[in-house]
Amino acid sequence: MQTALNENESEAWRQIAPLLDAAMAGLNETDRHAVVLRFFDGKSLREVGAALGANEDAAKKRVSRALEKLRAFFARRGVSSTTAIIAGAISANSVQAAPVALAKAATAAAIAKGATASGSTLTLIQGALKIMAWTKAKTAVVVGAALLLTAGTATVTVPKIRQAYLEHQVVWTLDWRVLEKQPPVVLVRPAQPIPGIAGGGGGYIGAGGAVGGKMIGLKLSDLRMLLLAYQAPVFSDRIHEDRVIVSANLPKEEYDFIVSTPQFQRESLQRALKEKFGLVARRETRDVDVLLLRVKFPFAAGLKPSERPHGYGEVDRGNLAIKGGSLSQVADFVEDDLLHVPVIDPTGLTNAYDIELTWNVKGRDWTMPTRAMLDRILPDQLGLELVLSREPIEMLVVEKAK
Repeated sequence: MQTALNENESEAWRQIAPLLDAAMAGLNETDRHAVVLRFFDGKSLREVGAALGANEDAAKKRVSRALEKLRAFFARRGVSSTTAIIAGAISANSVQAAPVALAKAATAAAIAKGATASGSTLTLIQGALKIMAWTKAKTAVVVGAALLLTAGTATVTVPKIRQAYLEHQVVWTLDWRVLEKQPPVVLVRPAQPIPGIAGGGGGYIGAGGAVGGKMIGLKLSDLRMLLLAYQAPVFSDRIHEDRVIVSANLPKEEYDFIVSTPQFQRESLQRALKEKFGLVARRETRDVDVLLLRVKFPFAAGLKPSERPHGYGEVDRGNLAIKGGSLSQVADFVEDDLLHVPVIDPTGLTNAYDIELTWNVKGRDWTMPTRAMLDRILPDQLGLELVLSREPIEMLVVEKAK
């Protein structure tokens, strides 16, 4: 019986292989992802469900419906088979499945890292670029560094194909709504120009709320990405770039990254940074010079009790305004935006305040306040002062991976 089943699958594969790309293109996006995950990537139904944001039963139904659509597609083209045989044929031939159509479109070569090949093989595929059209719009998906050269024949591994396919679906934009719907990928690339934005335009969003830990960043340094990957707690409004001890040479270029997997996002980014840059980090408590933000004059005019449950702030031409904020936010602002040294809030005050801090002088160009200026305006306006101290705080130690 097993021999007969294998023969049926082999015969089915011979008939469906030339039609597979067109059949996959006829599926909707979710069905297509389900088939790729289940049969090309060998994932369990539970894993398929997790990747699609569903449970195991829903994934089973999704895969079954997708197989039925494929069976109907093949039947209309004279290929009579069952969904079970189609599933078995695709699974058994998954490594060769995509290259059947890809080879026809080859115009350049992408050679897997570390792979070697004979002169005849390189001549055969030199300059070949593997392209796959698996969407209704026939979007070209470039499969880079995905070839394995064996016995003089180039084949494309399915995980690489699937990764390239998903990477092509990424929308590189800092939009919460878009991030929530991004495909499940982990990707770090050299920073690309942002359409419609000249010069700057980078930044980061992610971690909490509706996006469930997903992250995306544009035009960031590798240090910034390391801070996001190793931050503690999992998410905070401020990532302190000055609480870092670096014992490795860091690249000077900027990068884009996205981590949109359903879970383990920080660990996935850590692994990606280790593979790309050979860098790892760990948190360690060290005694370092810090500034303590203390209350010098209670009930200062610039600290008004607020009814707002959550604080937000903005800086506009010599003025810091925080509505419903905390003294920790003031400490963060002084550390990250002004002095670039660790600033600690030991006051223990957790009340919400409407905070106003002004340093703009009429008739002068607007600049950010210096330490000397802060020593004057903080006591006068907020009743606060900065006191130099040496304290044990948690630092991020960046080093080369062993």
